[in-house]
Amino acid sequence: QKQKQKMLSLRSLLHSLFHDSSEISKRQKQKKPQPQKSVITILENSKRGGTPIRSFNQLPQYFLRKSNGTGSELFEILLRLRTISNLEDPIQLNLCHRSVEDLYENYFTSYSSGNCDFQEEISRFCSCGGLIELVRILFLTNSDYIKNTNATPCVTPNPTVINEIQNHVMSILREICLCEEVTGEDLSSLPDFVSLIFKLTEKNETFDIAMYLLEDLFIALKNSIDLSTVANVKHIIDNLELWQFALLCRVLALAAFDPDDRALHEGFQSLKSENLIRAKRVESEKGKTATDNNHDLIIDHLNLLPRLVALFNFHEDEGFITLTRHFHFPESESMDHSNPWMQLATVANLVEIFFLLSRLLSGKRKKEVQLQLTRLGIVSALKDIFENQLKFESKLSPYFGASLEGCDCNPESALKIQFFRMIHNLCESDTCNSEFTILLLSDEERKHTEQMMGEDFPEGLLSLSESSKTQLPKGLISKVISTLLSEPTSSLLRPWICSCIEMFIRSAGAIEKRFVASTGIIQHLILHIVEKEDSEAHQMHFDLLGEIIKSNPFAISQINKFFITFPKHFVSFTEILETHLIDSNVFIRAFLLSVHHFRFKYQINVSKSCEELTIIEIIKSSATLKFIENKQISILRHLLSSVNSSDVSLENLCCVNTSVVFFIVAHNLNNLERLLEVSI
Repeated sequence: QKQKQKMLSLRSLLHSLFHDSSEISKRQKQKKPQPQKSVITILENSKRGGTPIRSFNQLPQYFLRKSNGTGSELFEILLRLRTISNLEDPIQLNLCHRSVEDLYENYFTSYSSGNCDFQEEISRFCSCGGLIELVRILFLTNSDYIKNTNATPCVTPNPTVINEIQNHVMSILREICLCEEVTGEDLSSLPDFVSLIFKLTEKNETFDIAMYLLEDLFIALKNSIDLSTVANVKHIIDNLELWQFALLCRVLALAAFDPDDRALHEGFQSLKSENLIRAKRVESEKGKTATDNNHDLIIDHLNLLPRLVALFNFHEDEGFITLTRHFHFPESESMDHSNPWMQLATVANLVEIFFLLSRLLSGKRKKEVQLQLTRLGIVSALKDIFENQLKFESKLSPYFGASLEGCDCNPESALKIQFFRMIHNLCESDTCNSEFTILLLSDEERKHTEQMMGEDFPEGLLSLSESSKTQLPKGLISKVISTLLSEPTSSLLRPWICSCIEMFIRSAGAIEKRFVASTGIIQHLILHIVEKEDSEAHQMHFDLLGEIIKSNPFAISQINKFFITFPKHFVSFTEILETHLIDSNVFIRAFLLSVHHFRFKYQINVSKSCEELTIIEIIKSSATLKFIENKQISILRHLLSSVNSSDVSLENLCCVNTSVVFFIVAHNLNNLERLLEVSI
């Protein structure tokens, strides 16, 4: 009985203990966890009279565990910066200088040395309020902006120390912009921050770093910065020296480049037709964007176009000094224009200037920009650039090779690409722009072509075909065509050159079109199509060939003559034409439209001139036309089956257009019903 009583007592005791512990655990579960105090909140409270933070160990335990003690020195520097409020005080000025210097040298130069913890340390630094603290210090060093802060106005007794502080702070901000995606947005949204950085470009001691920071800000932003909101921007830019203005073009090029367009170019995705229409509609419904305001600022208020063209019109020695003054070269290198380092610096700046002008030429005010640049003598300036600055192969190549093995991209190729891109945008027009394109021919080339075209048509054709053998002073377009004729098929430049020449022909008048056809480019393109194994280049060669023959009987006669001379090439050409319809259909379309145009035009006239009779004979003798007409059913079926209606995009829309042309021609020849029966 005593044992039973002991057991009962023990059981009741255990029950009560279990019940109590269960209640406690329930109450603990129901109790809300205490929120963790933010590090920034603790720091702000310490500034408002709370417990001062003098040690890293006073921070919350969760932050200490997260940092694992590795960021204590970093945070100690940040604490020292937070105590600085008046740089007029020499003690605070020296403390600020030493702290910023330690921060930059010990932490923000490790990125270049490959420290894998660099990203983590930057994130920790920003989470502690380091970014805002650096911006505060930067504002504190500039007397013009003290009135917008709570700090005591400072009159700097030692400008050298202030310049070093500003350069160190901006260098740190650059590193953060490169690593933290949101930093650029945070900085640009701060009141007067961009204006402050622009103001720092007024001093030679801080100009370089300020410009590089602005460039990094534009790269990091998803939305462009409206430069019209920058205080005194016109005064600042007007007072820049020529070498400083050359570097400013890197920032202006990004300011003129819409971030939406940049994302589209970087995405490399093919837009379907409905998505493209939707994107165009959204763009048309948008109001004036920051990029549009930047275009207006550059064109109207800043009057920068004359200064940009002036950068092209320099003597060799003067030009290298102007465009390369801000570059830092090895002491052993001589600073003359034959030095490869100086040439590289020149290339780097010219690329940005070309890109800026290309963006202005592709904007909403492109016609106005084209007209202004033409009046400023841009054609002669580009011709000089082509002759003097695009000839670096023998000097640059040993120093600056390709970026990757098997790749021929280098600083020189980047310059050439932007050069041809700019000519493309200069020529681009919705209508015939012969007033400009005629300027790309030399006076001798223009007069010679006009003389040949003024002769009786058959003799004029013969004389014009021989004009390519005549040594005439070359205009800009002749130099571009000569470059294409000498470039290998695999060259990185060929697509850009072909696009440049194609746009020139599309906007040109009759004189320019016939001149291009007489340069030997037709024979060159056909040979590249039939003899080269690089099928990826077929499309650009067929597209350019199609643009050359549009309404150009002389070009068609050149093709006829070539295939009569080389019948084996005709077999190879037509085989590729039929088996690579995605690549060749633009040429087929241009050929059909041109032939149909001449047939329809000259069948109306009863009494035909010698020129008309010659053109009719050219069409009748065209072996290419006979091949297309004999194979039209097969070609049309392949074109119709190559594109699904739900997958129409920019890349395959040309196939749809060429199919439509076949039906239009058949309709005009009263043959539409038969063509529909046999092709569908």
